[in-house]
Amino acid sequence: MELWHELLFYFSLIKKRDMNFEEIKKQLKKFSVGIAGAGGLGSNAAVALARTGIGKIIVVDFDIIDENNLN
Repeated sequence: MELWHELLFYFSLIKKRDMNFEEIKKQLKKFSVGIAGAGGLGSNAAVALARTGIGKIIVVDFDIIDENNLN
């Protein structure tokens, strides 16, 4: 339910700019975003972008999992 309220708030801000909700969804679906790094910041950014409705999210991370780099 919290996600629903976040989305309503997000789109209510955009709606103030006289944009149709369907237009916003279509525009967001067209966007592609690249994220370098899937650590703490990158993974949270990917989730936030997915929640907004971005059409394509590419995450690149060249890190190799090892005992000394686990959180």
